[in-house]
Amino acid sequence: MKLKELQKYLRNSHIEYAVFFNFSNRHKDWAIQYFTGISDIEQCALVVTPTSALLFVFGFEYTRYQHYATADGVKLSVRKARNLHDEVADYVGRNSIAHIALHYNAISHQYYNVLRRVLRLHKITDISDIL
Repeated sequence: MKLKELQKYLRNSHIEYAVFFNFSNRHKDWAIQYFTGISDIEQCALVVTPTSALLFVFGFEYTRYQHYATADGVKLSVRKARNLHDEVADYVGRNSIAHIALHYNAISHQYYNVLRRVLRLHKITDISDIL
């Protein structure tokens, strides 16, 4: 499934955001590399909506990837982040009742609970089986 296909799936399933995280070299989500084509990024978050894609990176990586224009024909916006949790939470809305998709196979149960607490989401869907 490419980025455009993921966006179509989100649209058809009425999911507002799909969120993917790379926390360290030990906890990488291969879906970020697959969707963006960037293989050497360490800590980042990719937020995909039915119409856009946004990559949150830290300052030292921002200068490397700020001109990364497209991924699978979709304009990839790059935003500088200081704290991945807070930046993503602010983007999707901390108190939002948005429907969010997560790649459960790429995050630990402990971190899932942290995300649930930080984002305060009402509905979370696992999209591991469609990737």
